[in-house]
Amino acid sequence: MISLSRTIHGLRERLKELGISAMVRRSKSSRHSSLPSKGRCALVAAQFAELSAEVAALPALADHPSVEAELRSLRGDVLSTEGLLQRLVLLAELGHSVQECDAALSDLLEHIDSYPSPPIGPLS
Repeated sequence: MISLSRTIHGLRERLKELGISAMVRRSKSSRHSSLPSKGRCALVAAQFAELSAEVAALPALADHPSVEAELRSLRGDVLSTEGLLQRLVLLAELGHSVQECDAALSDLLEHIDSYPSPPIGPLS
């Protein structure tokens, strides 16, 4: 049971280190409040999938009540993190769309600034 308890604790620490909750729930006072990139999101999703598979491989029940409670708690945390991961994916998609819109508007401003000549620099 001690080995299972250590494994559960290690998985819980790894889940916390992923920082999915922090990425989704950034505060307004955060210095770095940009949206997550698709690349970062894909990396975190892959790490979470690996961790989730390890949690699924744990035994369904434990012999000791406290270890059983830890196991249920870990599974609950993984489930709630799945929902946060879905929100993170949506935020990454939003961030990508915002960047595309920003580039398109920059190109439009280049056209306006250089009118009637074509833009001098490269456009995105």
